[in-house]
Amino acid sequence: MRSYDSDMKEIPYDGAWHREVTETYYVLAELLVSKGLVIGKIRVSRTPDLVIKWSQLTDLGQAFLNEVLEKWLRSIDRAGMPETTKAEKLERRWRKFTSAQA
Repeated sequence: MRSYDSDMKEIPYDGAWHREVTETYYVLAELLVSKGLVIGKIRVSRTPDLVIKWSQLTDLGQAFLNEVLEKWLRSIDRAGMPETTKAEKLERRWRKFTSAQA
């Protein structure tokens, strides 16, 4: 991944994209655990070794991700979106999903 300034000089990559992607998936993991969509005890810590496997999701968790994950990711696909906005958008999708389940 290379970026250039107006003088066509390469701008060194600062890792911002990777930080944003990582933040996005921490937001997702935190919601999954807080809503009880993960089987067993998984502690969500913001460390590189955080993994939640598909098989660790409840049936409801799998259904939720099948229905909303791609839509949510598209809705937050903008550089610099605040983490709070990502979390709010995911929470709204959760509420809409659960109201449709009732």
